[in-house]
Amino acid sequence: MKKLRVMWTLLALLSVVVVGSSLVGCGKATQETVAVTAVDGGGGADAGDPVTTPDSIVVRDRAVPLYGTAADRAWWAALTQTARGNAIVATAAADVGKYVGLNCKEWARRTVLNASRGVVNLPATMPNASGWYFGSSSYLVNVGSIRNVNPGDVVQVNWRLNSGAITPHTMIVESVSSTGFTVIESNWVAALTVGRRTITWTTFSSKVTAYTAYRIVG
Repeated sequence: MKKLRVMWTLLALLSVVVVGSSLVGCGKATQETVAVTAVDGGGGADAGDPVTTPDSIVVRDRAVPLYGTAADRAWWAALTQTARGNAIVATAAADVGKYVGLNCKEWARRTVLNASRGVVNLPATMPNASGWYFGSSSYLVNVGSIRNVNPGDVVQVNWRLNSGAITPHTMIVESVSSTGFTVIESNWVAALTVGRRTITWTTFSSKVTAYTAYRIVG
């Protein structure tokens, strides 16, 4: 029994080391402004994340089956694509100026989850060098060029900071114009806080080294 307890202790310590080594920053606020470590790229949970189990999920403090109730799934499927995008934007906009306790990716995941009434639970991003990609989901469609984005789309990038460092970042598109697009995002203007920013096409081209743009479908 004594040897067994020692083995479990060593395994627990090893897991702490491995998890700690996988933490990387998400967004400018983490990288350049404050000393905050946020989970990104590995799908880890932050304070305030929706609680997930194999068969249920918490949406706006309401427990529903994973992927929503049958009525919720029918409602989401019946919406037009514009209506889905508007629902995501409205949910995101309600958080602007608020400290949400979530990094960019986890906030975007929670936003889409709430906007879809639990139907769309975005997968974690791919690890390491492919950290700007989500895992596969039937609710995600890659729209290709950034010029193709619409309100409600989710954009994941590798962004070059003024220091020259590259940081992964996730944003929700609020609106699009001929000169660029406006996003709502967490952990950029301030640590784990949601803000709004307009990015010109020129700035995007000069700052982003890799990206994917996704549409959340029904």
